[in-house]
Amino acid sequence: MVAMRYRRVFLVLIFFSLVSSWGNAQDEIVIASNPGIESELSIAINPNESSQLVATSMRSFSPIQIFHSEDAGLSWQASSFNDGLADPVLTYGDNGTAYITYLDFGGGLELLLGTSTDNGANWTTQQLTLDGLPADRQWIRRDNSPGSPFYGNTYIGYFHPSGGFDIHIVKIAPDGTVGTNHSVQSTNYPFVQNVTLDVNGNGDVLVCFLSQHADDSFNIMSVSSVDGSENFSTETLVAPIYMYDTNGNPLSDVVGFAPGPASRLGNSLQMAIDKSDGPHAGRVYLTWTDFVAGNPSEGMNIYLSHSDDNGFNWSTPKLVNDDGVASSHQYYSAITVNSNGVLVLSWYDRRADPVNDAITDFYMTYSLDGGASFANSKKLNSASSDHAAVTTGQTTFGVGEYTSVAASKEFAFAVWADGRGNNGDMDVYLGRVKLPESFVIGDVNGDGNVDLLDVAPFVELLGSGKFNAAADINGDGNVDLLDVAPFVSLLGN
Repeated sequence: MVAMRYRRVFLVLIFFSLVSSWGNAQDEIVIASNPGIESELSIAINPNESSQLVATSMRSFSPIQIFHSEDAGLSWQASSFNDGLADPVLTYGDNGTAYITYLDFGGGLELLLGTSTDNGANWTTQQLTLDGLPADRQWIRRDNSPGSPFYGNTYIGYFHPSGGFDIHIVKIAPDGTVGTNHSVQSTNYPFVQNVTLDVNGNGDVLVCFLSQHADDSFNIMSVSSVDGSENFSTETLVAPIYMYDTNGNPLSDVVGFAPGPASRLGNSLQMAIDKSDGPHAGRVYLTWTDFVAGNPSEGMNIYLSHSDDNGFNWSTPKLVNDDGVASSHQYYSAITVNSNGVLVLSWYDRRADPVNDAITDFYMTYSLDGGASFANSKKLNSASSDHAAVTTGQTTFGVGEYTSVAASKEFAFAVWADGRGNNGDMDVYLGRVKLPESFVIGDVNGDGNVDLLDVAPFVELLGSGKFNAAADINGDGNVDLLDVAPFVSLLGN
């Protein structure tokens, strides 16, 4: 009888633990509130010190701004950075160095690299001399795996917006030497864009990008390199994309984005690789925005696919957003995996306004089982933004083309461009959200096992007469064995 009582208490607590660890946004924080449009955001976390964060954003046509935090995102200070104009993307090395890649408009679209050894307070920058062609829409990641033969390399992927569309990659060695840059493609496409990349624990470089084909269809393609980006595999199809017409313009005009060919609306590809010791170590995740099978009346959605063989085969795309409103728009997902293997996604969401398609919020979810299922998504912002006011009379840029999320073992940190003043001004906001502390569901004390030690502190809960709706799984108004019966097998596994 005592053992059964422990089991009952434990199984109820699984749900107390999961729900209580995933609540409302904690400490919704304003990172920056300068005049103008602050958008296209990126955030990175020091893998050696989880309290250290850097974040960056564009600011209209003023220099890019960078902010840093020493207290896990609770407070932020502006850095001395005062350079560039567009497309800032951050990453962090396990050498304690933060990296930023960004664009400037000198003799064309110039690609630059910045480094900081004091958590983003001060920066050293250099222009990357490439191939004489302009660069655009770049992404950056560093090989942080000491067991990799290419440990310490930093990779920047970008595309040529003129002179022949192709995806290129440039490698920066640990000593800062800039290597040769070359195409990752074996096929010439009429158009490519939206490169994203990551590096797995073996040092393999995975790259995905959007491509237009000769029949004017659009697809996401994947390539990989096992030799430090010197050579890449033949392209593999990840999934078709339905959000563009035959001219490459968005399939439908969307409030908050300039109409037609001037629109900044894109599919916002982002990749993350699980580098934990969990059951899905090495899994490559890819997320993007798309319409449903080319039907704009269905609205845009957030999709996720994964590969367990370095991008040679991909799972059927999975719908992530759980709004249940067919006509509402969800877009610009960001993705990360923390060191426990917890998968986190965030995105802009208009489920509250499917008719007028303007009132916008920002949502987040997480998965403990490799993307097979997700926690109920949560709104992070405390006040909504009217995205009709972002474009009308103010700018044609809107929120840009991407946002970002990072995660420590304890918290997820999502940044978004917030226009809640509804006057055309957009600020940089942070959602700081508590994550489950252990990958093993129910492992309260974090010893890697689900056992009676996890239950002991809570033995008095069951039978106390207290009701918690979160634990009332079957919705009958009681917390009883009917709620916990499907989970009996967890104990002792």
